[in-house]
Amino acid sequence: VVKGEAFLERCRELLQYTLVDVGSVQRFFTKTELELIYQIGWYYENIKEYELTKNIFEATLEKYGKKSYSSWYEVGIMKRMLAGAYSGLKEFERSNELVSKLIREMIVWQSGQMLAESVYLLAWNYENQKKEMGTA
Repeated sequence: VVKGEAFLERCRELLQYTLVDVGSVQRFFTKTELELIYQIGWYYENIKEYELTKNIFEATLEKYGKKSYSSWYEVGIMKRMLAGAYSGLKEFERSNELVSKLIREMIVWQSGQMLAESVYLLAWNYENQKKEMGTA
């Protein structure tokens, strides 16, 4: 079992086979590439490196924003994780904006796969925002 830094390096190594320069990619990411990007983001989120998590998902979503989606769910996961990174950075309002937009997209796409975790993140943000303001 590969864990920690070795896991992160292995994900990066595997990603390098097809994505030497992410910025130059003119196609959709493959499911495998997206999974490796998720894993790298999750790794940084788990060690509370929210700024790195945010940067990874914003860069990937920016790439997707220039095209129609290959899969709404794949992009939805990334949007939910980006909102989580903003929560970790205590940017609760920005996180809530992203989650609210994501919930609206779920309604449009008629997909509730991430509804529970999205609503939970909204509630978590409101609770922690109140704590930050000293009103909880």
